[in-house]
Amino acid sequence: MFERARRIAEPGEGDVMVLRYGRAFAHGGIVTKRAPLTIVHAFQPYRLVLEEAVHCNPEIARRAPAAVFASYW
Repeated sequence: MFERARRIAEPGEGDVMVLRYGRAFAHGGIVTKRAPLTIVHAFQPYRLVLEEAVHCNPEIARRAPAAVFASYW
């Protein structure tokens, strides 16, 4: 997973957020804003790519405490 990136504790703009669904990391987004944490991601129930604050999406907000952040920078 971290072949070209490094795991980080505090995300910045352009970093990647990955979320675990079950036993696998199966959803991710690109951080566009640190506070409130906002990502761009494709969310299947909406059938589109959107930018939204993590706390506004109950499904993602529930998984966010266990999220992993990575940076290519």
